[in-house]
Amino acid sequence: MIDWKEPFIKVPSRKRLLALQEIAATARRDYSLYVTLDSLSNRILTFSGDFKRLKQQHSQGVSLSESAKNCAGLFPKRYQPYLYHGDKTGRLPLMMTLLEGDYSRERAIVRNRVNALVYPFLLVIIITFLGLITLTKVVPVFEKLFADLGMGMIGGRGFWGHFARWWLFHYPFVMVAALVIVIAGVNISPLFTGLHSIHSLHERIPILGRAFHCRFWSKFIRMLGSLLREGVPINDAIGAASDVMGRRFLADACARLEGKIAEGQRLSEALRAENIFPESLVWTAAQGELTGKLPEHLLNQAENFDKVGRLMAERGMRVLEAFLLMVVAACAAMFVISNYLIIFGLSGIVI
Repeated sequence: MIDWKEPFIKVPSRKRLLALQEIAATARRDYSLYVTLDSLSNRILTFSGDFKRLKQQHSQGVSLSESAKNCAGLFPKRYQPYLYHGDKTGRLPLMMTLLEGDYSRERAIVRNRVNALVYPFLLVIIITFLGLITLTKVVPVFEKLFADLGMGMIGGRGFWGHFARWWLFHYPFVMVAALVIVIAGVNISPLFTGLHSIHSLHERIPILGRAFHCRFWSKFIRMLGSLLREGVPINDAIGAASDVMGRRFLADACARLEGKIAEGQRLSEALRAENIFPESLVWTAAQGELTGKLPEHLLNQAENFDKVGRLMAERGMRVLEAFLLMVVAACAAMFVISNYLIIFGLSGIVI
């Protein structure tokens, strides 16, 4: 379920969102999908090849879920379960609407991440550029001065002198290496999110972990509640929701849920027996079963998770931005101090 074309720091395409919105509207209103795809292929040139393939296969009677497998640009792998279960349950309009909503929320979240990282990233680039200029233009001048005096470039005595020299010469490379590690890490991390241990580790991150927790479970609960409200059998709804989430540990737990429900257990009892589901979901399911309004209770819980997740994400991004700015400022300060230590060392020699 990993799509390498959508890394952590890349904002999901607005053109794809527009395409999903029009296809979802077509499915809801039972308009001609062929006409919609023909119009989109002329207006959104980025995915024109995918639209043409979809249009051709649609005219041959191929289902949308089967056609989407050959259109990875428009429908990456992690979006194809929406179409598959839409065709399987006969609720394609609903699944397309859910896909549109999830993609829109994902786009907003990634944009917030980018906005939080842009200023620290620009500062790192500027300071690294200044560091390279210092290494190539300024440091050679001081080295020549020290050499003319018959001494090496010291920058102070003891630990701080050695550290100043090391930091002065390696600062730009340290900053570039740090950027490469961060960008590589956030793009490779989805490879391990199927493991419950890694998922739990994400949820333990201060502030942002709570936002991650709320976002993850709101998507699952919304999918489950929406399918149940449309009359989809509970086991089919659970299977569809777990496939859309694309997490191995959740798929295994949902498979056990389906077996327990098939044996006659209630949803709340089956959820309580598993350790991975949040307590609030268990309580919500119990209340829904008690009142006979399980779908409505689940959808309300999903909205609550969304509100808390947005609030915690905003706080987390502000804290992260401030922290990164402090780190960049500290690195810049050490770079400046390293330069001054060298100057002071030169002045001591001259005196």
